[in-house]
Amino acid sequence: MDIASAFSSLSAAIGLAQNALSARDERKVADAKQEITRVLIEVQNSCLDLQQKLFASAQSERSTEDECRTLRQRIAELEKQAAERDRYEMKEIHPGTFVLRLKEFTANGEPPHNLCQPCMDNLGKKAVLQMAYGWNSKLACPECKTEYQSAPSARAAVFSF
Repeated sequence: MDIASAFSSLSAAIGLAQNALSARDERKVADAKQEITRVLIEVQNSCLDLQQKLFASAQSERSTEDECRTLRQRIAELEKQAAERDRYEMKEIHPGTFVLRLKEFTANGEPPHNLCQPCMDNLGKKAVLQMAYGWNSKLACPECKTEYQSAPSARAAVFSF
């Protein structure tokens, strides 16, 4: 074999080796790109899952805050109702007949009056009892229509402190 053909063969062999190395490197690069793409997709899926969990958590927090706000309002209403109820005391206006009477020291300029106890305690309504059927011995609740017997001799006492 002559030197020229040996160099030519050697050159061809080197070219084939370079092509093989290049092809092998390109394959490795392609495999690496594929692996990077797979990992990137997993990371994106994990991010989406976390975003969904974060959104659900934020919704739950808002719901809890709304419930807490509602409960605070209810507590404020009940405290106001309890404070109003404390202005009255249970009084027997006839044997076995009880009403709520405004305490004198809590009147703040209000005239003496009686309230229907079930309406105040059960419904939270301030129903002032009125004389029923003119000037007789019964008081009537304008809310629940309950009539309360009062002692005829105690008519004046019913409306005084």
